[in-house]
Amino acid sequence: MSKKILLTMFGLLFFVLSAKTCFAACSNEELGKLKKEASKVKMVYEVQETEIPANAEAIAAGLTEPLIRHSFNIKMINVTNNMKVEITNDIDSTKHVFNYSNTDNGVYTFNWSKLNRVAKFTYKVYASSATNCLGEKLSTGYLTAPKYNTLSATQNCKDLPDYKYCKQYIDFDIDFTEQVKMIEEYKKKMEEIATEMKPTTLDKIVDFIEEHMVLLVTSTVLVVGGGAAFVIIRNNRKRVK
Repeated sequence: MSKKILLTMFGLLFFVLSAKTCFAACSNEELGKLKKEASKVKMVYEVQETEIPANAEAIAAGLTEPLIRHSFNIKMINVTNNMKVEITNDIDSTKHVFNYSNTDNGVYTFNWSKLNRVAKFTYKVYASSATNCLGEKLSTGYLTAPKYNTLSATQNCKDLPDYKYCKQYIDFDIDFTEQVKMIEEYKKKMEEIATEMKPTTLDKIVDFIEEHMVLLVTSTVLVVGGGAAFVIIRNNRKRVK
């Protein structure tokens, strides 16, 4: 067997043994601790509303009110030096890959402005090079970011702020025409209920009697009592005569 072949075999053997040694260095105990640490990583969002001053064209058209730009600040919190995080979404191909050095004291923030659809974010946490378990997946999590509801600014929705199709941010997708129809039907229904519940004249009389019952009873007792006393006194005077 030639010397070259022996060196090649020795190199391959050394590579395999090295790989096994590196793999063995990631103990179950360490991996368990890392997974527990990664379970504390969370993704949250904060609403951002930024005023955009009206431009010259808008002012010329009589629109002087500033526009409001709606977006979310998406935050990954509790990231440590032992982690590398990867974030993807189902709207576009944007991917965020970072480790602790890219965070602000363990918090990684990015802005999301595609609020015309509900977005689902997926984050995966891996062990970083600061550990003996480099590349091991530690946890997977999800966040559903709602979309901005443009109909929330209409008068119908201002009259129905608690209706699910009128909230400013909604976490479900619905056809625009269908949403308008649902809002109009719900408002009509609420108006019909309000009309049915409007008190009649008889209801007002009954309410008045109930509210002033004590006063009416007291007055009646005083009147009757006063009348009885007058009769008794008058009769007594007749007897005296």
